[in-house]
Amino acid sequence: MLKKKIKGLLLKNNSLDDKRRELAEHGIDILISDSRNLFCVFFLSLFLRNTKQAVLYMLILSTLRVHTGGWHASTEYRCFITYQGMFLFFSLLNTLIIPKQVSIAIMIFSVSYIIHFSPVEHKFNPLSVEETKRNRMYCFIYCTVYSALFLNLIKYSYIYAQTIAFTFLFNVVLMELLRKSENYRYYDY
Repeated sequence: MLKKKIKGLLLKNNSLDDKRRELAEHGIDILISDSRNLFCVFFLSLFLRNTKQAVLYMLILSTLRVHTGGWHASTEYRCFITYQGMFLFFSLLNTLIIPKQVSIAIMIFSVSYIIHFSPVEHKFNPLSVEETKRNRMYCFIYCTVYSALFLNLIKYSYIYAQTIAFTFLFNVVLMELLRKSENYRYYDY
């Protein structure tokens, strides 16, 4: 109901053809769904008292996922439950303090995996050669920037460095889930 009202307001005075209107509605659906997921994670982080780590987690996972691909739930409800569950698991995992060497190993593995396999394409959203190159370039840039941030934080504020390492690992898990699913573009039937 609320979603229909928001769409109506945003598309009210647009003179879009049917195809562009459908694309705009899909974009609005994604924006609403993503906003709901992020808001709930932020609310959970207030309850769990890990808001700074949650913001870092959301920033990194959101920027990486756009360009790396990864698992997609079959319904909005499953997406919501999965996203919240992943954050709760991340929060639990992040209460453990692992040795710095393990965090470094996680980062090396994750960055290598992301650079090698990105973007992982969903069969319903294949990418052109140009889009693939652009996504790989962005992955390389994000991996470089976040790795530099990781190396700086490992010296001064280890919990945030560990947050980055776990977030990268979560992104790898999402990529691998898609690569092993029937929705992977190159899945052999």
